[in-house]
Amino acid sequence: MSPLLKKNRGADSEKATLRRYCFYSALVSCGIMLFMFLCHKVIPFYKDTNTVLRMDLYHQYGPLYSELYDRIVNGYRQYCGR
Repeated sequence: MSPLLKKNRGADSEKATLRRYCFYSALVSCGIMLFMFLCHKVIPFYKDTNTVLRMDLYHQYGPLYSELYDRIVNGYRQYCGR
């Protein structure tokens, strides 16, 4: 067998190992996410409880829309220091 074919066979083995590690990392991260959903009683497992968007609303979208509202009502110049 030529050395070039042996080299390609090694590259295929490295690609397979990389794919395997990517698959395992995705599987572990999904498992952790499902565990956290169970701990926080989020919608896929419990009906009429929390959703991810509801929990995220108070930390990101609420302050964002509050700041946007203040800038629209009071004007942008107040925040620029002009």
